[in-house]
Amino acid sequence: MEEKQRSLLVILIAALIFGLGAFSGPTFLGLLSGENGLGSPGLPAIQSSGQTASINIVAVTSQGGGEVSKGVVELVPGKGRVLINPNPFVEPDTQYSFETAAQVAEGVTGKSLKNVDIIFTVEESKAKLVGGPSAGAAFTVATIAAVEGRKVRTDAAITGTMDKTGRIGPIGGVLEKMVAFGELGGKLFLVPKGQGTVNYLVEEPAGEGRQGPYLIKRFRMTQKALKLDDYAKEHFEGMKVVEVAHVDEALALLVQ
Repeated sequence: MEEKQRSLLVILIAALIFGLGAFSGPTFLGLLSGENGLGSPGLPAIQSSGQTASINIVAVTSQGGGEVSKGVVELVPGKGRVLINPNPFVEPDTQYSFETAAQVAEGVTGKSLKNVDIIFTVEESKAKLVGGPSAGAAFTVATIAAVEGRKVRTDAAITGTMDKTGRIGPIGGVLEKMVAFGELGGKLFLVPKGQGTVNYLVEEPAGEGRQGPYLIKRFRMTQKALKLDDYAKEHFEGMKVVEVAHVDEALALLVQ
């Protein structure tokens, strides 16, 4: 019941945002993590704000191709809120990924975020609506980088969901995302553990025969496996694809 009420609240706020969008400037949607916002008990509060980190975001478009945009995380003085710039509008599952990113960042950095607000923004996207949890890992990495005052590699990207334990989960469209990033000159692409190989079907000849005056050709569908790292090396100079299972592995490869 609580989850349904929360989803309804998000929908109502979204409707309000769209209704007021033509009459106001940038609007931020605030989502509180618990009654009192962010701030894990027992952790020292972060003493500075104003840090910003950005990261490449990869997605699959409604047409089925890949797209690369930018995710930006900004810390400002506040009271532990997760704030979302709704341009483009962000669907509820993506909003929950932002909350998870903030909570995981507290655990990894050992710093309470109760004295700051975190603003999540998707930039350089052609989409008017952003949905799905597959950018969860990317925004978690960027949030941790912002809290620690560090930078994320600009020639790298990651796709995958994120849970509250820091585990990176599976997503769809990994090949399309990798190709889109490779075409822009990307050098390192991180995927969830077990998704470094994709399976696909190909049509192959299965014999032929005559039936009266007609030549009948038979075909069968055969499943084949494609290793993304091999594909990347063949098609994109200097690009590597690496599987990661936890945010700690991603941080070691992405954050400088």
